[in-house]
Amino acid sequence: MAEAVGAENRVERPSTRRTAALIVAGIVAGLAVVALLVVTVAFDRYTIPSQSMVPTVGPGGSVLTRPSSGRGLHRGDIIVLRPPLSLGRSLGVDQVIGRVVAIEGDTVSATGGHLQINGADANEAYLPSGITTPDIPQTPVPAAHVYVLGDNRTNSQGSRIFGPVPFASVNARVVRIGAPSSMAMLGGTLVLCLPLIFLLAARRRSRRQGREPRRGRERRERSEYADWAEARRSERRRS
Repeated sequence: MAEAVGAENRVERPSTRRTAALIVAGIVAGLAVVALLVVTVAFDRYTIPSQSMVPTVGPGGSVLTRPSSGRGLHRGDIIVLRPPLSLGRSLGVDQVIGRVVAIEGDTVSATGGHLQINGADANEAYLPSGITTPDIPQTPVPAAHVYVLGDNRTNSQGSRIFGPVPFASVNARVVRIGAPSSMAMLGGTLVLCLPLIFLLAARRRSRRQGREPRRGRERRERSEYADWAEARRSERRRS
C-alpha cells in the first residue's frame, strides 16, 4: 500500500516542465503588458495628413513621437512642428511633419536638384535616388532654429516656403516610423497572454484531477478499516 501511495503522490506533483513553461509565459505576458504601458505613456502616435514625407511614409501612415524642445536635433531627424498660422489655416492642420536638413549655424542652398549644406552636397542617404530638390537660395539658419524639408521635395511645405523653424515651434521628434494602433497593441498583448491563460487553466485542471485520487484513496482506506474492524468483532464473538 505504501508503494501505491508513493506512486500516486509522484503523479500529483506538478510537472517541472509545465512549471517552467508557466514561468516563461508569465514573464512574456508581463513584458508585453509593460511594453504596452511604456508605448502608451512615453510615446505619442501621429498620423501623417499629407504626401509631404512620401516615400518614407505616406498619407494615413503613423509614427511614434516623443516631445522635443528643438534642442539636440540632428540633420536627418524627422520632427512634428507647428506651421505658421496662415499656412496651418490654408492646409487645415495645426501640425505638419518634415525632416531636419540643417541646424543652427548652417547655410542651406540647392542648385541643379542637389541640396547643399555649407557649400557641399548634403549626404541624404535616407532619400531614394531620383528625388531632386527645387532651387533654394543661400539661407543661413539662425540660432535656435532648424531648416526643415519634406522628403517629397516637389510636393511639400517646408522651410523652402516658410523659412527656418524656431525651436519653439517644434513639438516632437519621430522615434519610429510605422506605429501600431492602440487596438493592435492591445490585441498583441492579449495574444501573448494566451499561453499563460492556457497554462493556468491546465494547472488548475491538473490539481482538480489530483484531488480525486486522494478522495478515492481515503474512501478505500476507510472501507478497509471498516472491514478490518468488522472482522475483529466477528472473531471476538466466535471466541
